[in-house]
Amino acid sequence: MFSCEVCEFFTSAKGHLKFHVERIHENKYKCSYCGFVGGEKKERDAHLKRKHKKDLQYCSLCDYWTVRKAELKHHIKRVHEKMRNFKCRRRKCDYASYSKCDLRYHIRLIHEKNFKYGCKLCKYSCLAFHDLRRHKLRVHNME
Repeated sequence: MFSCEVCEFFTSAKGHLKFHVERIHENKYKCSYCGFVGGEKKERDAHLKRKHKKDLQYCSLCDYWTVRKAELKHHIKRVHEKMRNFKCRRRKCDYASYSKCDLRYHIRLIHEKNFKYGCKLCKYSCLAFHDLRRHKLRVHNME
């Protein structure tokens, strides 16, 4: 496991940790085609559309676009084809999802009520650290 030195984020993939640190703590958004680095996602996205429009993958059914073909395929299956291969096997639950990860999140949230992170200022609790961070920022005006 790889863990962030700044916050409680952890992952099994070294690349995910690097992406997390750059996106959350260094506030960097890199272009996949050139050396451009934006301070915000919208800045990088504007650069991509302006400089690399021909290299982007566009959905023919909506305004979604991405850098990678695989991400576009996942988008179409999840959003437009509403593919739901992973079904919850808990009693009286008809939830189904596109990904195994989404199903695990559903089970922890709905059935196990396994909330890993809790706010020390109120009764809020959640599964993911980034949700707690967002809560603190929106509700308590703090990081």
